[in-house]
Amino acid sequence: MEIERGQNEEMLVGKRVEVLGSRGTIRYDGPLRHEISPNEAHFAEKDHRWLGIEWDEVYRGRHNGTVRDFTYFSTTNGLKSASLVKASKVNLGTSFAAALAHKYLRLTSESPTKPENTQIGTHKVQFCGFDKVWEHFADLQSIGEMSLDGLGVADVGASGELEKLLPKLSALCLEDNLLCDWHQIFQLGVELRELVGLSIAGNRLNSVPKEIDPAIQMFPRLKTMVLANMNLKWEDFIRLSPFIPVVEEIILSRNPLEDSSDIVIPEGALQHLQLISLVDTGITKFSTLSAFSALPSLKKLILNENKIKSLGTINGFSSLNSLSLESNGISSANIINELLQFPSIAAVRIHHNPVSDYGDKKWFRSLIVSMLGKLITLNGGDISAEERRLTERTFVRRVFDDFFAQRKADPEFYEWEEFLQYAQPRYPRIDELVKKHGNPCPPRKEAGPKKVIRTGELIKLRVVVGTGPTKGRFLVKKYPDNSLIVNFRVMLALDLKLNKERVIVKLRQGEESYQTLDEDLKDLFSYGIKAGDEILVEEI
Repeated sequence: MEIERGQNEEMLVGKRVEVLGSRGTIRYDGPLRHEISPNEAHFAEKDHRWLGIEWDEVYRGRHNGTVRDFTYFSTTNGLKSASLVKASKVNLGTSFAAALAHKYLRLTSESPTKPENTQIGTHKVQFCGFDKVWEHFADLQSIGEMSLDGLGVADVGASGELEKLLPKLSALCLEDNLLCDWHQIFQLGVELRELVGLSIAGNRLNSVPKEIDPAIQMFPRLKTMVLANMNLKWEDFIRLSPFIPVVEEIILSRNPLEDSSDIVIPEGALQHLQLISLVDTGITKFSTLSAFSALPSLKKLILNENKIKSLGTINGFSSLNSLSLESNGISSANIINELLQFPSIAAVRIHHNPVSDYGDKKWFRSLIVSMLGKLITLNGGDISAEERRLTERTFVRRVFDDFFAQRKADPEFYEWEEFLQYAQPRYPRIDELVKKHGNPCPPRKEAGPKKVIRTGELIKLRVVVGTGPTKGRFLVKKYPDNSLIVNFRVMLALDLKLNKERVIVKLRQGEESYQTLDEDLKDLFSYGIKAGDEILVEEI
């Protein structure tokens, strides 16, 4: 789109432009007014039309809107992210219809023959490629999915044009274009009434108007809306929320939302919202999201790449079952007790935090699996029933060992209430786990003779690998018959070069069927294992 002669100064202020691949917003439109040095006179003619541009990429500029003591404008961030560019050098973009014709209706030898793939929210969408459009280019009304990303779209057309042109459009990608006004987006919502997915990420629009006619019905079927990297503030999203009545997924990532205590969701808004992504939005306090705690359908919250150190006291979020906190500043294992405040939590991502990346990583995983009894997925991996069982049993034993060491208590003669007083504040689920798996160190009620500890005898066993690439491999070796099962598993894993965290052990005596050895604190002798018995080792 070219700048026409005779256009009034400042009529382009607020418009979006592209210059040599970089996008920005026009903040000044007119002649040069600062002092020009003799060396610049050959290109900086004062009577030419110049545009002051604030670039999206802050490192692209040369000044903050002030040049040689003359202020043309001020950048919104105060940084040197602005330049003065001749109006003849900028690209003001194109219309929706022109971009549509360029991409879908222009038949050239370079036209692709395969459908294009893109993604809106969590849903992968296959947008129509040229080969599909060629069959219907005379009848655009049949198109259901479309991508016009990065084509410099600056104008969505006259009122009523889109409704006639694309009445069946259900998925539209307009990422990284030159749209500048929310009224353009509202026009899409009014005219494209079949839209289910819309991505306008990368468009820098003006603020959402404070007053929007509530009688305007827009986006009646929209389920997914991608608003990433648009320089949005919380007030923009809150003003928009009543006009996306059935939305289920909102992507707000890469916006400078930051912390706020003033978020108030309008009554009746976002009642169907299930997922909200807030990756890299500058949030440091989870309490910023307290306004979302009463949303009845909210199931998934993505907060990666922020600066959250803890969650604090949490109320509500009754339906939330998935929380992602990757790449934050969480350094305390108390995060697990905070996660217990979510009544339905079943999936957690917590990679790339100090608490998960440093120190005893295995202990932290054991702690989070044992304490979050409803957890099904951790860091993207499923927690099997066998892993949970083994982890919880080992965890209980370690809590007892820590208690005995720190309180210098006798493992045979200690007070159960004293143990609970020590463990319950640290591990709120410990009483439940002891009841579930048994007490590995039941206290004696009164003093008596000490137990006689067997020295153990070596028994020769036939050990067979039952799974994996070495299935069928076996060895014959002697093991002490007073070895606890929890230690026996480790010995077998080392001997067979298997993962000790994933090993399960089974026993077969004679022609009997295999019996799983799952009581960690029982020894081989107590199981009645004798020389010549067969041990089957499997990895889960």
